[in-house]
Amino acid sequence: MDKKEKLQAIQNRDKSYDGKFIFGVKTTKIVCRPGCPARIPLEKNIVFFDTMEEAIEKGYRPCKRCKPELVTQTQQEEM
Repeated sequence: MDKKEKLQAIQNRDKSYDGKFIFGVKTTKIVCRPGCPARIPLEKNIVFFDTMEEAIEKGYRPCKRCKPELVTQTQQEEM
């Protein structure tokens, strides 16, 4: 999956991509699922992560609205 496809999933709030990747917002240090109902960030402020652990290591925290930490590795592999 390329960056353009990921950005399109975020713009469309496509829940079918939840569990396939997560994204962080540089300005808030919050990480979300692609289908998150929160305000869509500017493209320049988006960074992509494969796992929640990777995002936490970089100083990001989970979104309180979409709760990306609840998607387990098993759920990600099934998708």
